[in-house]
Amino acid sequence: MSSQTIFDLLLVLHLCGMATAIGMTLANLIAFKQFWKLYAINKEQGVLSFRGITKFNLFGMLSLLLVILTGIGLLWVVHWTLAELLWFKIKMTMVLLLLVNGFTLGRINNVKLSKLISEKEKPNPLPDIKNLKRNLQIFQATQLILFLIAIIMVAFKFA
Repeated sequence: MSSQTIFDLLLVLHLCGMATAIGMTLANLIAFKQFWKLYAINKEQGVLSFRGITKFNLFGMLSLLLVILTGIGLLWVVHWTLAELLWFKIKMTMVLLLLVNGFTLGRINNVKLSKLISEKEKPNPLPDIKNLKRNLQIFQATQLILFLIAIIMVAFKFA
């Protein structure tokens, strides 16, 4: 197989991984909006929807892993020449920040939410829920902004 064919295959997988990761982030955002509505009306249905949402997180992380692995493969095919370009360094920083944000803020907030909704008797969980809801919205907005910056870096490829 020629290096051009390998490059093209890796690029297709890279773009599919990026599209899937962005799609999972958007799906997560929409699902959480629905979760909060359900949880306010019927806690059991809210808890069930939360269990479904947690599966989105796995697909999102796996797709980001695919992006990183295929990105390394693409770099290998072009003999690491892209690694010296400023746009690429910024894009890689955004992808790494996506992972760090997902494993820190995303995971911490999901664990807190899981713990909060599994507690049966809590005197006044309303302040906790408001803070958690705000933190999850900040996390999701941050993820989408990082994706947007990464896409802009690839689209404009400046110096």
